[in-house]
Amino acid sequence: MAPIVPGFSSSLSKLERTVKAIADHGARFVGCNVMYLQDGTRTHFMKFIEREFPAMAPRFEKLYRTKYPPDAYRREVQGMVRMLQQRYGLDHRDDRPREGAPSTTTQPEQVGFRW
Repeated sequence: MAPIVPGFSSSLSKLERTVKAIADHGARFVGCNVMYLQDGTRTHFMKFIEREFPAMAPRFEKLYRTKYPPDAYRREVQGMVRMLQQRYGLDHRDDRPREGAPSTTTQPEQVGFRW
């Protein structure tokens, strides 16, 4: 799930609905990333927030002083997702090949393109 956008898709109820839907559709694993903002993207996003959601602007300014939100915030969101992974049986990545999946024991063929 990426990006998880603070204040928009980061609430426990929204994360739970998403993780449940992922599990209900047969996924075996789910991971997440909290939104980060590169310089140009940050400028554009912050203008959008100031224009459309001015009450949220101070929180975003605080969270995004740098490219990434603080580690504590990211750990909080990741902790909620870990709890939901366990709740819906998506807590461990399964590296066994899926039925019908191509074998990973042979090297992939190098693809050549004519330019």
